[in-house]
Amino acid sequence: MGFILVFVIPIVLVWALTRIYSAWKSPESRRGETVRVGMWVFTLSAVICTHIYYANTARGVADRVADAVVAYKLANGVYPQSIQVVEAELQAEAKYWRLHYSAKAQEPILIYPATWVIYERWSFSFGEGKWEYLPD
Repeated sequence: MGFILVFVIPIVLVWALTRIYSAWKSPESRRGETVRVGMWVFTLSAVICTHIYYANTARGVADRVADAVVAYKLANGVYPQSIQVVEAELQAEAKYWRLHYSAKAQEPILIYPATWVIYERWSFSFGEGKWEYLPD
């Protein structure tokens, strides 16, 4: 989960600064230290980019499902009982990103897990037409 980066980045930052200072003081170790710091920067950048991709893609799929549910309600006057009303490809994506939809309550529920912090969720409020963050 992405929340681990909150703990890792400060430690790596302090370590990287000490390695950069060491490389500045000792020219013979400059190449090795630069490679080590560069590998950490590359790795952390890849992890951050992956999480940004996950967050954007999950929200995009969730938005498409919410739009399909709202379109169904506008066409039929009631919310669908399941997301079977959306196209099969979107259903597969919704399952992959762990979207949950239920219309058993008065207002339907569309929810998916947050990609950065474990145990936290995003929920779509059909009444307000916006996403709400549900912290743990």
